[in-house]
Amino acid sequence: MLELDHVFEDKPDELELHRQGLISARQKRIDVISKKTTELLLEMDENIKAANTKVLLNPFDSPAVVTSSNKVTSEVVHFRRCLEIESEHDSKDARRWREAAGEFGDKAVSTTVEGATIAAEKAEEALKTTNAALKNAASEVSDKFNTIFKRKRP
Repeated sequence: MLELDHVFEDKPDELELHRQGLISARQKRIDVISKKTTELLLEMDENIKAANTKVLLNPFDSPAVVTSSNKVTSEVVHFRRCLEIESEHDSKDARRWREAAGEFGDKAVSTTVEGATIAAEKAEEALKTTNAALKNAASEVSDKFNTIFKRKRP
C-alpha cells in the first residue's frame, strides 16, 4: 500500500501499471513458495514412510521421526493457508512396533511355506529322476548278467 501511495503521488498515470506489476511479482513469489513447500511436504511424507518401514529395528526413533515430521507438516500447511495456497495434506500415523513385528512374522511364515513347497517339488522331481535312473541301471545290469550267463546252444 505504501508503495502504491508513493507511485500515486509521484506518477499517478502509472499507478495501474505499477499495481499490475506488484500483483504479478506477488504471484511469482507465491508460486515459488508453493513449489518449495510442496517439495517439503513430499519430503516429510518420505521421512514418515522410511521411519515406518524401520520401526521394527528402531522402535523409539521411528515414532519420534513421524511425530516431528507431522509437526513440520502441520506448520507448513498452516503457512500455506495463510498465503491462500490450497493444501490437502493429512498427518500420518506412526506404525506400531507390534504391527510391524506381526507383518514380519507373517511374511516369514509365508516365505518359509513357499520355500518348503518349492523344495518339496524339487525333491519329488529329483526322486522321479533318480528312480528312472535306477530302473535303467538295473535293467542294464540285468541285461549284462543275462548276456554273460546265457548258455550258448550249439
